[in-house]
Formats: sequence, C-alpha cells, structure tokens
Amino acid sequence: MAAAIHHGGSGTTHRGVLVAVPSMAVSIGFDEPYWGRRPVELGVGTAPIPYPELSPARLADAIRQLTDDPAGPGRLRWAPGPGAYSSHIGMIDTTSRAARIVLAMRHWRSVDSLAATS
Repeated sequence: MAAAIHHGGSGTTHRGVLVAVPSMAVSIGFDEPYWGRRPVELGVGTAPIPYPELSPARLADAIRQLTDDPAGPGRLRWAPGPGAYSSHIGMIDTTSRAARIVLAMRHWRSVDSLAATS
C-alpha cells in the first residue's frame, strides 16, 4: 500500500505508522483533528483535511503528495534501522505494560470495600 486516507482515529493513525504507510486524515470530530496532525508532526504524513472542506481536488492533491514524491512524507523515516518510527512503535508492548500495572495494583482495596469499612 502506497498511502492511507483515513478518519484520523488514534488506532488507525497508530497502525499506519506501525506498518510504515504515509497517511492523511479526513477528520470528522472528537479527537480526530489531533490524531490527524500527528503524522504531519512526525514527518510521515500530509496535513489533514476537515470533512466539510473535503473535495475531489483536495483529496487528489493529498494522494499525489503522499505517493508521487520519492522524498515525500516519511520516505526517509521509514528506512530500516535506528530511528525508524515503525520499528520503535513495534517494540512497545502495551499489553504487557498494562498487565504489570494492574498486577502492581492488586494489593489496593476496591472502592466498594473502602465504602463498607467507613
């Protein structure tokens, strides 16, 4: 896949970076404008287009920016080796990290048990 155009959700944005696909968001609302800007800030995508401003011409221009220019968004950053975003993100094991936090908190009493003893 040469590029991805998506809604700009956090999961979709993360996955695009993880699999090394330059992207652009068409944000609709909530946190999508923030996540749509992140690939631009990281140098691996083009500026998001808010949905009300989307047009065939703007979409075509964004696709050209993402795919036509060999030095376009993220081309050098996707190169394998130290500093590549996709290899850095792929090394983050969030599931194990969350499990360690939950296990570290297991000695804490529940809110219900605290209310019962008050």
